Amino acid sequence: MLQSLFIHLERDFFVGFWWVLGSRFRVQGSGLVEKGKGKS
Repeated sequence: MLQSLFIHLERDFFVGFWWVLGSRFRVQGSGLVEKGKGKS
């Protein structure tokens, strides 16, 4: 019981971690795209 709960928490943590990382990367990427559009 406790071990399965720990596995669920670990999985949720990794999912949340990668989601935050991905959202930050998307924001930076869209910012770079906007800068590129502004130059040209």
